Amino acid sequence: MAGRAASAVAHCASSARSPLSGPPCLRGLAPRERAETLIDRCAHPDYRELLRNYLNIVEGGHTPHTLSAAFRMHEHFQQTGDMHGCCWDTVQSSTTA
Repeated sequence: MAGRAASAVAHCASSARSPLSGPPCLRGLAPRERAETLIDRCAHPDYRELLRNYLNIVEGGHTPHTLSAAFRMHEHFQQTGDMHGCCWDTVQSSTTA
């Protein structure tokens, strides 16, 4: 699908790099701490608050995430061409591990 923007890209967390600060030290961190470090060091500043808000609604498990919220972000991107303004209060929290 050349030419289409992706709302998310899968990547090995331990090899993530920020062009400004180099590779964040992720080894030995809990999954939530890794997510917070990636947001602080790698996410575009325009999306940091949105991603932190996502972390506030996700629950438990080894790798905490809420699929309905993640898909909500993707749906918002498909509808508007942007992830800004994604509303988490319309998402039901569910735990998956």
